Amino acid sequence: MPIRNTLLTALVICFTSPAFGKQIRSHVGQAQVSTSLIAAAPFNHNFSNKRAQTYINGLYIKLQNNLLFSGLVSVLSQQAFQENTLAKSIYPKSKDPVSGFSFESWSNLNADFLVRSQIVQKKGFKGDLQIVVYNVKSRQEWLNYKAEINITKAHWAINRFSNHFYKRLSGKKGFYETKVTAVLGSPRRKGQTQRKNVYIMNWDGSEKQAITKGAYPHFSPTWSYDKRYVAYSGYYYHKKNKQLNIDIFIYDTKKRKTQLFSYRKGINSSPAFFPDGKNMLASLETWGRRQIFKLPIGSSNSRKIYRIDGIIPPAIEPDISPNGTQMVYSGSNPPRVYILNLATGKHKRLTHAGRYNSSPKWSPTGNLIAFSGYPDNSDHFEIYTITPNGKNLKKITNLRKASGRAAQSEHPSFSPDGQLILFTSNAAGKNQLHISNLRGNIIRRLTFDNYEYFMPEWSP
Repeated sequence: MPIRNTLLTALVICFTSPAFGKQIRSHVGQAQVSTSLIAAAPFNHNFSNKRAQTYINGLYIKLQNNLLFSGLVSVLSQQAFQENTLAKSIYPKSKDPVSGFSFESWSNLNADFLVRSQIVQKKGFKGDLQIVVYNVKSRQEWLNYKAEINITKAHWAINRFSNHFYKRLSGKKGFYETKVTAVLGSPRRKGQTQRKNVYIMNWDGSEKQAITKGAYPHFSPTWSYDKRYVAYSGYYYHKKNKQLNIDIFIYDTKKRKTQLFSYRKGINSSPAFFPDGKNMLASLETWGRRQIFKLPIGSSNSRKIYRIDGIIPPAIEPDISPNGTQMVYSGSNPPRVYILNLATGKHKRLTHAGRYNSSPKWSPTGNLIAFSGYPDNSDHFEIYTITPNGKNLKKITNLRKASGRAAQSEHPSFSPDGQLILFTSNAAGKNQLHISNLRGNIIRRLTFDNYEYFMPEWSP
């Protein structure tokens, strides 16, 4: 049976969600960013089953979206192709003189790279996947990825290829096999209270797994640096004392078990792991005031804790620098972002602009801090970045709702390589996940579903 192509239309700015098959719209500013132009042809395959073809279409969409979300490339519109890829193999004429493609057809379009892919059926839904990337200018094979797959569940292979592509092009580790934790609000139903539980999901919002359940809300999830644990806060009813309290829990992703970690009377919130995994910062309520404490990670609630001196209460939302020497947090009223050297006790206020600053997060590179800010004379949050010395304040977001009103953009979190920022925005009417580059000139919506997303954090 001849290998054939699956034909789909791919646009540079308008494309389809990898998780939900919805249309993604990018917000592109005037600032220019240097990217490579890439042409990704549809998958060649020899599956005749219509269901199989639907799965392969999904893999092609996934491939295009992964390339586009990298922020490193622009994807050439399939409408611009000068060559009928339906009639060509995945090899150039020098290797396949009969049905090979011509490099001229792609160099005429100023494409830097060409991606050609095929799946050869073995049995049922199983097949051999091959994705070849060519450097159009040098006319050389640049990357060749192969995998044995089941097309019904092969997103992992597309993510694995994308990591290889990202590493080869940027020199940095890709993020396509990472996870995100976030609070998801259940779809709103008339007469029902929205439930808010902590989930773990793939970076693109797919394959969601709830790690909490129940009517009481959970919030502030955060990853350990080894990616094994997720700590979070939530309401918990203590039967012995007959009291409802806000406690901190730790979920083990390997054992899939939850440990009650900090349950002192009052509010136990805003957990943040130290890089060594031996200690945690948390905001605890003592004598009616929210202060930040260092808690050794153990099994006893009677463990000795250490108050972080020099902070400005009420203090919440601590985050540790990647080298473990500094802490940022939200303090004072109205909240501002502060930075504290944990060794010397040197303390500095980072943010001065706007009415309200919160949710500070360190970049994995340690050179930037992202936070949510409420601009002066406004009624909404935006995402900003600032350097640890309090300079180079930059506004990242400026999203609008369909009505033209400013959208709420909150809770930033950096990608593992520090090149992208994940955040929530209600630009579409309800909170969904979005991703921005560091310039803020390219912002893309990531999720399209009936949940509402809060407090996302990208895994290391």
